[in-house]
Amino acid sequence: MALKRFCPKCKVLIDAGNRYCASCSDKVVQQQAERMKQRKEQGKDKERHKAYKAKRTDEREQRFYSSKQWELMKLTIINKYKGMCIYTYYKEDRIVPYDTIHHIIPVKDDWNMRLHLYNLIPVTESVHQKLHKMYKHDKEQAQKELKELIAKWNGWN
Repeated sequence: MALKRFCPKCKVLIDAGNRYCASCSDKVVQQQAERMKQRKEQGKDKERHKAYKAKRTDEREQRFYSSKQWELMKLTIINKYKGMCIYTYYKEDRIVPYDTIHHIIPVKDDWNMRLHLYNLIPVTESVHQKLHKMYKHDKEQAQKELKELIAKWNGWN
């Protein structure tokens, strides 16, 4: 009798030599392809971000994003949200890795909220850009929506 184990995604019984069941294996391959596509696209974003960062004049914020406090908080957020984009998880019912951590209430608006655990949400770069567009259209509604996602993740609603 061959050794068996459970598929880590759907809990179906599979041969111990397989990582996933056939169904989940297809999904994993598709997700990996999406991640590779995103990483390729981000190469362009890195150059754009480098140019943007060079032109910034807000020295206090720049120091903050290089601080030990911020590095520790990022690790806390990554662990709390399992390293995934919470927006995509709830809005698109997909699990994708995060790229950046978004301040729901921007640091420019409230310096004291910069390290508040429930003011930070991990998102993909495309979602981050989408959120900033939403902020231009209706900032309060976008912030409310993000706070609801945080509450949902933490089981508060």
